[in-house]
Amino acid sequence: SKELIITEENTNDGFKTAVALCDKYLPELTTIILNKQNHELMDTLTSYSKDYPIPENGEYYYLCENYNCNLPEGSLNTIMEKL
Repeated sequence: SKELIITEENTNDGFKTAVALCDKYLPELTTIILNKQNHELMDTLTSYSKDYPIPENGEYYYLCENYNCNLPEGSLNTIMEKL
């Protein structure tokens, strides 16, 4: 399975990305959205969310597989190509 961790400054951008991913059949993909509103809560629920800082502007995408995450990407198009 794969995980896509989206870190975002603007709360709505990650949800727009998640909706865009629904257009592609990706049953093995889990998407996690971290933003300023939920970061503190996610820190209490997971041990790894602290490793993904919230950017000041825009969003970053971390594509993870087999417990390893790639370097962050700033482009959704690049991530879509990798999926």
